[in-house]
Amino acid sequence: MVHKITELSIMRRLYQKDIVLVSGLPFSGKTSTIRNLVDDLILVELPKEINDINELDKFKDKINELTKSKDKKIVIEGRNYIVELYLGKIKPGTPSLKNPHVDIKGNALTFNTRDIYRLIYKEIDKEDVTKILEYSLITMPNYSTYIPKLIEEGKELYSKGKLDEILPAVVKFKEIYSRFPTKDIEGEDAVLYPLLSLFPSPEEMKGAWLKLTDTWKELIYYRIDSALKILPGQSKKIISKFLEKIQEKDPKLEKWDHTYTLEFLETDEYIATQLLNNKNVLLLGPIKSGKTTIGKEAIKNLLSRDNSYSIVTPKETSAGEKKIIIIDYHADDFETLRHMTSYFKKSGTKFAILTPDLAEVLNIKEPKYSEVYSVDVFKHFVENRRNVHIFNPYLSYSILKSQKIDNIKELKKEYMKDLSEYIYKVIFEGDPNLIKWYSPLIATGIKYGFPLPSKISRTILEYTQRKVEKKDIFLKWFSVITNFPQNIKEKDESGDIGTYEEKSSEILEFLKKTIFEEAKSKNLIDDLLISYNQTILRNYILAHSSRFDSYFLVNDEMAPISYEILKNTIQDVMDYLTDACKNLPEDVVLFDIFNSKNIISDEDINKLLESSMLYYANVDKDYAYVIRTIIKSNDKNCLLKALKLLLVYNLFGEYASFKVLEKFIFDKILSIKDEDLVRYYVSLSLVSKYRNIDHIKKISELSPMSRVYTLLLLPKREGRSPIEILANAISLDILAEKALKKDDLKTFIKTVGEFEKKLKLLKSVAKRINKEEGAKVISTAFMINSMDMAIGKMENDLDKYKMRLGLFYFDSYTPREDLKDTLKLAESLCYPYYNYLIRLNSKSSLMDEEIELLFGSLQIRLANSLISGKSYDYKSILNDFIDFAGKYYTVYSLSAKILAKVALNQDVKIPSYVNFVVPIAMAINGKNVNEFLRVAELFEINSKDISELLNTPALAEAKVVYSLLKGENVDNYISYLDKNGTGPMFRIAHKFLKENDKSRYIASLILFL
Repeated sequence: MVHKITELSIMRRLYQKDIVLVSGLPFSGKTSTIRNLVDDLILVELPKEINDINELDKFKDKINELTKSKDKKIVIEGRNYIVELYLGKIKPGTPSLKNPHVDIKGNALTFNTRDIYRLIYKEIDKEDVTKILEYSLITMPNYSTYIPKLIEEGKELYSKGKLDEILPAVVKFKEIYSRFPTKDIEGEDAVLYPLLSLFPSPEEMKGAWLKLTDTWKELIYYRIDSALKILPGQSKKIISKFLEKIQEKDPKLEKWDHTYTLEFLETDEYIATQLLNNKNVLLLGPIKSGKTTIGKEAIKNLLSRDNSYSIVTPKETSAGEKKIIIIDYHADDFETLRHMTSYFKKSGTKFAILTPDLAEVLNIKEPKYSEVYSVDVFKHFVENRRNVHIFNPYLSYSILKSQKIDNIKELKKEYMKDLSEYIYKVIFEGDPNLIKWYSPLIATGIKYGFPLPSKISRTILEYTQRKVEKKDIFLKWFSVITNFPQNIKEKDESGDIGTYEEKSSEILEFLKKTIFEEAKSKNLIDDLLISYNQTILRNYILAHSSRFDSYFLVNDEMAPISYEILKNTIQDVMDYLTDACKNLPEDVVLFDIFNSKNIISDEDINKLLESSMLYYANVDKDYAYVIRTIIKSNDKNCLLKALKLLLVYNLFGEYASFKVLEKFIFDKILSIKDEDLVRYYVSLSLVSKYRNIDHIKKISELSPMSRVYTLLLLPKREGRSPIEILANAISLDILAEKALKKDDLKTFIKTVGEFEKKLKLLKSVAKRINKEEGAKVISTAFMINSMDMAIGKMENDLDKYKMRLGLFYFDSYTPREDLKDTLKLAESLCYPYYNYLIRLNSKSSLMDEEIELLFGSLQIRLANSLISGKSYDYKSILNDFIDFAGKYYTVYSLSAKILAKVALNQDVKIPSYVNFVVPIAMAINGKNVNEFLRVAELFEINSKDISELLNTPALAEAKVVYSLLKGENVDNYISYLDKNGTGPMFRIAHKFLKENDKSRYIASLILFL
């Protein structure tokens, strides 16, 4: 199996591991990519040719020696076959064509169409771009990639007018990669046969060979070495020796037909290669997603490479063995689902062109079929041709039909009309009687949602007095379809769909009654509760199954109608429930949380959740016991155990469970009047974020401690006693966090102020709080029970909230405010938590949120130092960004590191996936200017009004620099951005741009990240 890797994935590996292995085909850009990524690494390049397998042992010894040094990352780079030899996965032997090694294995640096398209599209005439793509594309039975060196070579040959002459020879020799021959041949003849089999005579083969560049010759040598599992370099010696003995003859080669859709060529050739290797192919996609075009071009590519194949439909016959059967639902107007069922039983290589619902119903999938998704291909066509970076079926439909994006509502209407036509003709065979027969299912699905589980469909049809066959393919189709157009009703001449829509409530009640009666009669109430849990409480499936899965599940997911059937299950089964306290589990790891254990960090919580995952994966049966115990038990200890389990489920995110059971828990609290039950009620309410204010107020009246617990849920209710002040402080902490997550800035700012005052008050009265009572209140809200730890946590939370405020003031700065005052305020607010993060960073790795906050506070410190004018300060902070990027990998941290190094005049390597401010910095520094101008024009920055770019600061700044480099006056642009831009980056950057202070200007670009 091949694992495609990219520049980005290599970088991620380098941040995670000390030794990284990078492989790929020859000239696939491995070395240049690696050298562009990281400055301080050791690159070990495996040899391209070897005379003895033991030569690789020297590299193993060298690498073992290098691993003793922990100072630098080590990257081992080599061609895939060489890497397999190095790892001992293959042992070289005598050349043989009996069982060639044709598939690429391991990881492979890969460049697909989307990666290289923009490199050549603007430079080459549009109709000739496909020639360069074809020249540089390698397709194998399990893999395809463009070769960067061949892209550059193809562009050069094109510019010299030589590409048309060489391309037919390249296309011919590429078959060695696509279809390596299998034959009973050994020795040197096995090395030569793959080449000689392509041409009528050895002399013509030599004539074509001499047209190839050295790059292509090397690729052919490598392919033969790896396929025959011989020493790398052996085929080169044999082939060179053979060619010396024979004369050359001008080969008869057909001109390559370049009329392919640019974005489809790689897929076209990949599909053709699969079919030529006798592999079935499934081209999968929704209607109007380019399948027909891709399919036609794939067949054209196949026949251009081997015209001895017959291309037939399932209804046609062919005497020859070499045939491709095309099963296309769109052929001859439309094929029907029932007819297609028989087509896949025919012998021969099949090329199926289907929608996802047809493929699922017909069970056409891997590994019997190589799957190609038209949407994955077509979305790049959308991006390239329309510069639209979103994708949906309506958009693809629009571009294919009208070549422009019109009103989306009108598009959707047209799309649904065509979808209706597809369903009517392909599924229902253009027969109104079939629509009539299945109208109850159509009506139920329109009302409650598709897909419909097969047992639900069968039950509905039986209820409406329709005979159901044991194997009804239409029921299977109803169990996979998700997007069903309402205008299918136009095909319903009898109006039955409308009739059954009016009866949909009646049908739903019958389904509920049928399932409930089955649960009662077969003693399966617990199974019904399991389905209820999976559908209503959890909303996803884990390991446990229910006896009612066939009613509710479609492909291991809950069908939409399940929610309607099950939503009132507890009320329906209450009279049949019994107390299940004795069935509740005792030893759940997460119970540690409730047994006076201090859980003080997210890491501690994650460890507990991980250790409890095995239990949680099989929790469904216990869920039924928890529900039964809460509803039927009156024993305090039983209820506490059930509430602990319910709290565990809520910690895993199952918040709906408390909302559903809250009334029952409330009733038990009022009945038993126990403060521990109140504690767990409050904990559940906090975790689930569900509040029943009326119930909370009534509970607060039960006892003084009940009032204290409920204050955790009522931040606006003031407490006076020390323990009530503790509850108020915790409540405000929780409210501030909630406002922050909701982006409710007004509430957040107000709450942080109140929280700070209440925390100060708490610290003054903390010693007067009863230790045991304080521990109970603290552990109700936090996973700790120590007063000192609780105050420490709240102090830390307050510092974090202040940092958030500092970042907000920084990011939302407007020119109406004083810049120095704003930066000073922002930095002072960030300072305490910044110091905490620095201390934490020295001990361990930060969490994602902490990484984001540290980066933001570094930006504020940089802005302040740049404005202050102190040279040492800003340079010191630039080094902080470099250190930061060394530990935490993100695109913005990498971009900041590059900008910092450029500003400090240090050597730097530029990978391709950096923020757009990096090319700006390089251009200002006089490097890669033409590349920056080209990319700016590609994104049409040069032609857009500055106001259009205001909300994307990096692109707005790119327009300023683009115009500056073009010799234009940029004063108006600078003035507009300084007056209208949000954040301080424009004013700070433009100050140094005007002063021609390149170092500080480049440093200020970090503020745009």
